[in-house]
Amino acid sequence: MLTIITNVGEVDLKGVEFQADYAATDHVTLSAAADYADNRIVRYFYAPGGTQIRGSTNVDGNQLPQTPRVKASLSASYQRRLMAGWNWYTRVDELYRERLY
Repeated sequence: MLTIITNVGEVDLKGVEFQADYAATDHVTLSAAADYADNRIVRYFYAPGGTQIRGSTNVDGNQLPQTPRVKASLSASYQRRLMAGWNWYTRVDELYRERLY
């Protein structure tokens, strides 16, 4: 079996990520994360079965598929000791993801 992997284009990608955890008490932890990624397809060579946007193989200038520009999350967790060597915890998450195609 022969597998060939090639680069089929060029993408301009800029972004920043942020993550913070705060121990509010000995048992409560609050967390937040945010991600901003701006990308544009600069040059793309279409291979059979490759990316198409709006039915066209000319995808230059578009954003990469399945990549939201903005993502964020907030969470809170509560942890306690159950017995020697065992802990239990519960966690609640709120997630945000910008629309994507």
